[in-house]
Amino acid sequence: MNKFLFNLSENSSLDLLGVVFSAASALFAGLAVIAAKQAERTSKKTLERQIKIDEALLKIEEDRERDRRKELEASKKSKLVIEGIYPVPKNMSQVELKLFNEGQATARNIKIYVADIPLHELQLVKSQKDFINPRSAEAFPFRYEPNLIVNNKFRVRIAWEDESGIPTEIEKEIDNRA
Repeated sequence: MNKFLFNLSENSSLDLLGVVFSAASALFAGLAVIAAKQAERTSKKTLERQIKIDEALLKIEEDRERDRRKELEASKKSKLVIEGIYPVPKNMSQVELKLFNEGQATARNIKIYVADIPLHELQLVKSQKDFINPRSAEAFPFRYEPNLIVNNKFRVRIAWEDESGIPTEIEKEIDNRA
């Protein structure tokens, strides 16, 4: 019965072995194709993630570069602040204007006007410092004159230059009653 159902001869067993190897080869080829497709999908996802990471890193680097440029620009700027006008002790005919440089650069070529009169015309000693270093304060004494006050206020205008190359000007009214 065995011989009838399987009727295996030597050639037919080789044929069966060839069929088994062919089937195994086809199976492994199919598995290889499936694995290649999965690898391709994984590779695409990895590439998409890498592109997003690269874009995020590029944005971070651009932000850092923008911050560095801002810091460089700030290092070239001075910022004068008028602290006030105060009486000069022991000299009632004089007051002094106090300025502070909050900036990171030296303020140069400072021009000060009180009631549109250049400060050097009001000074008893004709020497006006024309620069203020960063984080420094300076006092500019001048003669007190009633015509300098309008509505109980001194009007002060200051113009200066710094390393930025952009002329800057501020104007402020300072209450004389304070």
